[in-house]
Amino acid sequence: MNPDTEYNFSKLETLFNTKILFLSHRDFINNVQTVIKTITSQPKEQPIALLIRTEHQQQAIKKLWFFLYTSLQFRYLKFKLSKIPETVVTPYGIYPLLEDPFAIYQLGTTAEDYTNSNILPANKMSLKGLITLTLSFVTQYHTSTTGIVLLVHKKP
Repeated sequence: MNPDTEYNFSKLETLFNTKILFLSHRDFINNVQTVIKTITSQPKEQPIALLIRTEHQQQAIKKLWFFLYTSLQFRYLKFKLSKIPETVVTPYGIYPLLEDPFAIYQLGTTAEDYTNSNILPANKMSLKGLITLTLSFVTQYHTSTTGIVLLVHKKP
């Protein structure tokens, strides 16, 4: 999959009731600086949804690398956005497809716990299952998550 491929996010835009800004892995830092400028100039009533796509690679090493890299991007972006005064950042996980999501759930809540237990694939108690369980614990989101949306809005 080409990381710069254009996606149709119309379903996500409808569900979040705002435009989706896709942050590609390439040139991520410059994209974050642009997003921060956009958010600070945005009116209070207009939220912004930022999408970070998790890379699903076939090779185990690449999959592990991109999963950890996406987690670092997510944490960095969330940290930078939290520094903007009067801004609220709410993270959501998406599964299984960005273009046609089956589950969208708020990360760090009971909705995530329910989704992890009842909707997302279960981690088996094998070596691979223990690795993915450890990755989920370290990154704070399930390894099957296809993307993370940060919904950003200013406090009223």
